[in-house]
Amino acid sequence: MTNVKDTGPLTWHVPIVDAKTGRPTPEFQRRWEQQRSNNDLIRTITLGSEAPTGVPADGVEYINIAATPPILYVGSNGSWLVVGVVSFTDLTDVPSSYTGQGTKLVRVNVAETGLEFVAAATGANPTATASDVVVNGSASTFMRSDAAPAVQKASSSQFGIVKVDGTTITETGGVISASGGGGGGGGMTLISRVSPTATNTVTFSSIPTTYQDLKLIIHSRSTAAAATDVLNIRINSDSTVGNYEYQRLTGSAGVPSAANGVGLNAWQISTPAASTTAGIPAFWNLNIPTYNSTVFEKLSQAVDCEVLPSAVITERIWRWKSTAAINRIDVFYTTGNFFTGSVVSLYGIS
Repeated sequence: MTNVKDTGPLTWHVPIVDAKTGRPTPEFQRRWEQQRSNNDLIRTITLGSEAPTGVPADGVEYINIAATPPILYVGSNGSWLVVGVVSFTDLTDVPSSYTGQGTKLVRVNVAETGLEFVAAATGANPTATASDVVVNGSASTFMRSDAAPAVQKASSSQFGIVKVDGTTITETGGVISASGGGGGGGGMTLISRVSPTATNTVTFSSIPTTYQDLKLIIHSRSTAAAATDVLNIRINSDSTVGNYEYQRLTGSAGVPSAANGVGLNAWQISTPAASTTAGIPAFWNLNIPTYNSTVFEKLSQAVDCEVLPSAVITERIWRWKSTAAINRIDVFYTTGNFFTGSVVSLYGIS
């Protein structure tokens, strides 16, 4: 008798009919019964395009093929159970529900054994200021975009806006800006710019002491009823006669000339006035080094340009006979006012 490997119910290895008796072989009959038993264990799987409904028998299987990925349901105790993980909360190492967890973040728990929901960190929301007084938040806060803007100081443990000494930080319409100040890398910073109208005086007071030098630029014309008017610069309100003097070198119509001026109570130049050709201004550019020193008298290298009536350019060295630090500058006309469109600007140079 040939040994046949048992490969399970009903295979071609098993003879169906006994050659001697003409009846089914005992082995075939045994395997036939086994096959019928196995067939009873195989259930039909129903495919559908939605979640199953109704009361299922135990073990009944249903697949929703419209879901991505398809979801397998199995009947158990009259209910449909989902087989496998379908949503985040089905995992065993995460919270079982989203209820009450709105706007929270997910993080690994301290034990490093699962995930948990935690409230998002929120910083302080300082009230915005529109002055030089800077508002401090807590060490973990930053400037927020969902509320009124606030200026925060920076420190070794907190980010923020660095307020340089001598600057003014302001907030207007949600825009934060800074003006004035010094320090830095040798740049020129606008301290103040004035466009005077119907006045004969521009005053720069409380000038910051944080710069190395000052630059004063004047572009102006007088309303005086004359061809010219005298434009004066006075330092620290000092009107002492003899405290101001200059040496100059002038070029006009290609002809140079030189002169000096002493016994003055201000630095002075002539500018066009009302009876001079319309539209012609004067330009005065002064550099004042070490203006905040209390060791040396103050000198200024200046260039002024006028058309009186022909073009004149003059370079002067001005002297103010005082070692006081400069904290105020007055620019004023002797007779008329500043013509509309005149501009006077003061810069600090680091």
